[in-house]
Amino acid sequence: MHSIFLKIFILFWLASAMVVTALFLSTEMTTQRRTFLPREAVSSVEIYAATAARIFEREGVEQASLYLSTVRQKTNVKAVLLDENENNLTNRDTTDFPDLINSLIEQTKQTNATATKMFDAERYFATVTETPAGRRLIFVATMPPTSFPQPSFQTQIWRLLAVLLTAGLVCYWLASYVAAPVRKIRNAARRFSEGDLKTRVSPALGKRRDELADMGRDFDQMAERIESLMNAQWRLLGDISHELRSPLARLNIALGLARQKIGAVANGSLDRIEQEAVQMNEMIGQLLELDRWQFGERHLPRELVNLAELIRQIADDADFEAESQNRCVRFVSSKDCLVECFPQLLRSAIENVVRNAVRHTDVDTSVEISLDYVYQKGVSQAVVTVRDAGPGVPEEAIENIFKPFYRVDQARDRESGGAGLGLAITERSVNLHRGSIIAVNAPVKGLIVRIFLPALVETSTG
Repeated sequence: MHSIFLKIFILFWLASAMVVTALFLSTEMTTQRRTFLPREAVSSVEIYAATAARIFEREGVEQASLYLSTVRQKTNVKAVLLDENENNLTNRDTTDFPDLINSLIEQTKQTNATATKMFDAERYFATVTETPAGRRLIFVATMPPTSFPQPSFQTQIWRLLAVLLTAGLVCYWLASYVAAPVRKIRNAARRFSEGDLKTRVSPALGKRRDELADMGRDFDQMAERIESLMNAQWRLLGDISHELRSPLARLNIALGLARQKIGAVANGSLDRIEQEAVQMNEMIGQLLELDRWQFGERHLPRELVNLAELIRQIADDADFEAESQNRCVRFVSSKDCLVECFPQLLRSAIENVVRNAVRHTDVDTSVEISLDYVYQKGVSQAVVTVRDAGPGVPEEAIENIFKPFYRVDQARDRESGGAGLGLAITERSVNLHRGSIIAVNAPVKGLIVRIFLPALVETSTG
């Protein structure tokens, strides 16, 4: 039986059967059985009547009265034996019978059948019987109610708990059986989406042979195909970088030789060729870095890093480089906190944002970096803010600046440097650290970039 439909159908059916069985057993175990059913009561009265009439004729009044006393002791049935004129033939007291019993006697005389009637919560019977000699006698009896007693509130609670417990246990097992492979496939899909391309589901599903197991095998085939494609892409990029960098290296050598032979006459054109060659080399390096961190090295062990110290080092290095451009970088405020990260990757991500800010801030202005620690809705986050004093970015372009090869025509054109990969690398690096990045224009002037990263603990306040 490999179909999950049949499994669910049969298991639900079994669950229902077990619940009904539990309800039936609990009812049977907690219900008092009644002594007589109505039809049984009529038959019993007729038997008592025939026996009493036979004893009365053969053994007399005393023995008939003794028999009726015995019946009352054993069954709680009170009875008397009358003649056709309704005279008491036994020594039994008739005060137990109400006056309206006369109508019951008249009814049984007319119909020659057993008559019954309820009075004061008791049931009365009257029946005509004959002795062996053919004498007609009237037998009148009364007995306690014969209906089922109502169970107590406590009994009903125990029954309900028994049913709920049985149904809960069965349904819990059923839900676990159905949901377990779904959870495993979901977890595998999450790990795969995070970049673990070697994730597989089939080993975790064991020997299942239903549709969910088929889904797991399909997932594994998809994962193997995607992993193969990504490995092929990585090898292709590596081959391309090798093939491109080799002629670039030879081009640089040729440029040096050309400068020696031609002299200052063609220096402007040679400088332009060298600039394009350097930019192409940087672009190749950025492409490789983007792909490497996205697919190739994201399973390296993470380290605990004091984020404030890391940013302070980045700010010092960026400030040293910005001095030659009449700009500066300031680390204006910080709250020390620990983050679990890939230090080299995180450093590169923040450096890309800072250098981008240095490139576009106005001359004789500064780039400000701050680090805050926030705790909101049970989540601790480090917030790195980088603010420049440049022209900013058009509002319609802000959402696109993190896309690869995207450049704002006026503020970030090719002459200003960059191939449009720095912020794309930063965004993917931040996402790899389970963080997020946003950019907004400052209220007066400049661009503000905020990086949000999961933080473990605030170590001190500076």
